[in-house]
Amino acid sequence: MSLPRPSGIKQPSRIGRPSALPAARPQTPSGGNSSNHLPQNSSSALSTKAASPEPLEDGISTDDFMIGDRIWVSGNKPGIIAFIGDTQFAPGEWAGIVLDEAIGKNDGSVMGVRYFQCEPKRGVFSRLSKISHTPQSPSRPSSQGNDSNSSESKFSNSDSRPTSTNGTTTPAATVQSRPSSRLGMSGSKTLSTSSSSLHKASSAGTTPTGTGGSLVAGKPGGVKVGDRVLVSGSKQGILRFIGDTDFAKGVWAGVELEEPLGKNDGAVAGKRYFDCKPMHGLFAPVHKISQIEVGGLTPSPHNRPVMSTSLRSSRERSGSQDSVSSLSSTASSVSRSRVRLGVTSLANQKALKEKEEHIEQLLRERDLERSEVARAAAHVDEAESELSFIKTEQSRLRLDADEQIRKYQVLIADLENEKQELLAFLEEEKRRVEDLQFQLEEETLKDDTESKSTVANDLQVLELERQIKKEKERSDNLEMELGHLKKKLEDQHKTTEQAKTQQSSYQDQIEELTHKLAQAETKIKAFETTRLEDSAKSGQINIALSEKQNRVKEVEDQLALQRREMSSMSQQLTDMKEELMTSNDKRKKQDDYIKELTDKLNHTENQYKDMMDEIRNANSNTADLQRQLAASKTKAEELAADRAILKTRGSTKRLVELFSKPS
Repeated sequence: MSLPRPSGIKQPSRIGRPSALPAARPQTPSGGNSSNHLPQNSSSALSTKAASPEPLEDGISTDDFMIGDRIWVSGNKPGIIAFIGDTQFAPGEWAGIVLDEAIGKNDGSVMGVRYFQCEPKRGVFSRLSKISHTPQSPSRPSSQGNDSNSSESKFSNSDSRPTSTNGTTTPAATVQSRPSSRLGMSGSKTLSTSSSSLHKASSAGTTPTGTGGSLVAGKPGGVKVGDRVLVSGSKQGILRFIGDTDFAKGVWAGVELEEPLGKNDGAVAGKRYFDCKPMHGLFAPVHKISQIEVGGLTPSPHNRPVMSTSLRSSRERSGSQDSVSSLSSTASSVSRSRVRLGVTSLANQKALKEKEEHIEQLLRERDLERSEVARAAAHVDEAESELSFIKTEQSRLRLDADEQIRKYQVLIADLENEKQELLAFLEEEKRRVEDLQFQLEEETLKDDTESKSTVANDLQVLELERQIKKEKERSDNLEMELGHLKKKLEDQHKTTEQAKTQQSSYQDQIEELTHKLAQAETKIKAFETTRLEDSAKSGQINIALSEKQNRVKEVEDQLALQRREMSSMSQQLTDMKEELMTSNDKRKKQDDYIKELTDKLNHTENQYKDMMDEIRNANSNTADLQRQLAASKTKAEELAADRAILKTRGSTKRLVELFSKPS
């Protein structure tokens, strides 16, 4: 298989992380019962163990992973390392692996940042603690040392046989076993304390109990209207509403805050869900609401498992977050004897924490997107209401202007007709006056030509003059009436001009309103476009959300698996605690026995000293006796020679003298 070229984002370096665990080698006693014999040079053996580095199983170490190495992810996914270094999606060092099969999650890029290049679904990122150079088998032998050591076999068996809550063996939760080192006195006590804290943390995760500051479970039925709650861990208030809303899908909680840190007064997009002061109302998803019980001091979000919090606090107290083994290393640093409590437990906890943070980030992004969609919908509703108001006002003003224009047009038409009638009547009267004047002039001419006239003609002239006078008066009246009509017509013209001016102003207003209407329609079109884009974006968000929900489901499945593993580890820790208590009892008995043996040894040493003194005295006496014996032997030889001489000579007297001499 050819390895693709790295992306060149970061020059990776050889991972050189010091191991936090010492070597754990089982001790084999020389013979007999191990509890009845003390190991010789125990202090030197313990210091040798503490100083030697501890290799991982089968000689594998996390210090020698390099790009191009063939590894196994979680012990069952083979691949080749293509990237080692820091990433932007999570803190710490990660390894990018190109898997042999298309069972990965990406193509070497995460969140738009490329770290290496590979085929889709063949790239995966993993912590260095989850990869190894060799595949891991489902189960391993319970011990690697001498089987005659019963105490070490017991520890190895407890490490290699994790059990589930019902007592059956759980292969998926198998913990890598290794022989544990023999505990010293102070180290055993400290380790027992650390194991107890871990056991308490794990048991707290499985069976949490409510205290003064505990929170209600993260379900809609966990809180009720009227309860004092905490929003996002920082804003206190009273729950006033819980249920479905029109501005977003899902179950939402309406909270009346104690301080003006909210966004509304209980109404959103024109619909009221509860009543409160302005800027005191806030809507939030149910999972961000936590109940504050009476006597609660510092509540925390109820959707965070107590198990992870307790274990994290235990890790913080131990001064390490990289592995649970560093906890036992720190605990046993006084006596220089260390123990490994499971390599994969902290990796699972850290992965659990990272997945929880990722889920919270996804939920925050979803809430932000929902708020943006709700805000856009509110803007669109506001623009639509403003547009409807503008349209109504425009139609009303247009109707008023048309009505006034129609009235003025009718009035102008009536005045024009009356004016035409008056002008025609005036012309008729003028013609009649002119005819009468012409007749009068004719009659005057007749009077001038005829010097004498008859009385009838005079009467006729008087009658004609009277008629002329009457016609003049009538003409004057008509002229006066015509003046009044002209004045009235001028007034009507002025009124018409004012109406035309008002009509032009109305036309300007209509044009302005039409322009505003066009702007509003443009704005509505823009809002419609934005709404369509938001709808498309919402569809994409829903797709991404469904994918994220699927990922969340996968993460929840992994969390359930890890919880089962943690339950198994908790059972293991319980067993280890019991074994530690048993070993402590044995150690106490051994201490008593050691004390007794020490007393016997002291007594024996005193006897030995006395015996050595006696032996030295006896040796000195023996030397004197040996010298005397040598002298006696010499004398005996001399006596034997003398006796032989005396026998040959037969001299008894000489023999008596020799025996009578003092020695």
